[in-house]
Amino acid sequence: MIVSTMKSSAEARLEVAKAKSEALQKEAATESENSENIQPMRSHEARMEMSDVLEKMAKDGKFVVSGKTGSKSSTHSPVLSKQSTPISMTRKMMNDIVLKNII
Repeated sequence: MIVSTMKSSAEARLEVAKAKSEALQKEAATESENSENIQPMRSHEARMEMSDVLEKMAKDGKFVVSGKTGSKSSTHSPVLSKQSTPISMTRKMMNDIVLKNII
């Protein structure tokens, strides 16, 4: 009795795994076929996420926007180096966003 229950449970899990595998394969094939159409959407999503990050930094961040970079009288975010500039920070944030989407 226990063996037959275990066997039917294993068979049910196998069927679920097969269905998931088939769905993933179909999704991958569709994405591959439409990759040219998907790339602009992904770029847009990355830009929107970067915009959200920049907005949050503008509200919560403490970093030099003008004046001498690395000035002792200014408060810097701990993640920024003394050589950080708004452009280098934006590039780093964009790289972080892209890496997050890849991983």
